[in-house]
Amino acid sequence: MRFGLRLPTYIFPEGTASLDTLIAYAQKAESHGFDSLWVMDHYLIAAPSYRVAYLDPLLVLASVASASNTLRLGTSILQVPLRQPVMLAQQLATLDWLSDGRFDLGIGVGWQKEEFEGAGVSLRERGKRLDEYLEAMVCLWTNETASYHGQFVNFDEITLEPRPVQKPYPPLSFGGGSTVEIIYADDPTYQTPQPNVDRVYRRIGRWASAWQATSTSDPRLLERDWEHIVRYAEEFGRSPGDIERMQTTFLIITEDSAEARECYNRIVGFDFDQFIAQSSYLYGPAEKLVEELKEREEMGISRMILTPVRGELSELDEWAERILSAFK
Repeated sequence: MRFGLRLPTYIFPEGTASLDTLIAYAQKAESHGFDSLWVMDHYLIAAPSYRVAYLDPLLVLASVASASNTLRLGTSILQVPLRQPVMLAQQLATLDWLSDGRFDLGIGVGWQKEEFEGAGVSLRERGKRLDEYLEAMVCLWTNETASYHGQFVNFDEITLEPRPVQKPYPPLSFGGGSTVEIIYADDPTYQTPQPNVDRVYRRIGRWASAWQATSTSDPRLLERDWEHIVRYAEEFGRSPGDIERMQTTFLIITEDSAEARECYNRIVGFDFDQFIAQSSYLYGPAEKLVEELKEREEMGISRMILTPVRGELSELDEWAERILSAFK
């Protein structure tokens, strides 16, 4: 199993991470053997999931790109429907250029209605927009002169510069999947994929180099999601083995549940005790966490993107010594 680090780009009233701090995280992550850096994308406080907003993901990645030599740089995840796709295609190609081809594009549809209202985009159209925006960006990245005509995007014979360093374009990963029961506890459709989740499976099967499973999912749901993704990949004539399985999760090494609850509750909006009981967010002694991570490795998850909640750079030293070392 490989490990990525999701940078602590939380916007706190009492203080937000400085550029120097984020660069220090990047450098320490590289020295400890993490293989990638990832950033969240919520420009407003996305209640009820989160109690914080986040620094702009693309500006953060551009700012820390030169702080490392080997780390992949990824979005986890970028809400593509909130952005103008032609300009976004140029921004993402620029980021791939600045990082010398180390950029991974993690994509999602988004879900928080206030963010869509603020961007002037219909929440109901987000899935259709994502599919069309992605097709348009791929067209721009792979053609010297590109034309595209859809419901939301239209252009004729335009040339995008620069085009991505990686050919044909940066690896695409998609966030999403099932969530633990407490979110849909009163939903009678829970035991079968909801229509919007099913569209996520189809999109992953068609496009994805990797799937970024949600942090609000337990091992049982991860297995069920993967079964649906495999079916769609095969429908599109793809080998499921070409799709890497990843999961993002919050993690803290501690035997003090009060400390864990306090750290999580600064960031996460859902009930701490219920999520811990569902084996979603990870906390406890290092030995327990290693067991839970190895369970995911045995399921076929090849990369965990770990998100710090304590807010201390020294946490990476502890992770390296007590977690990452168990997978070498």
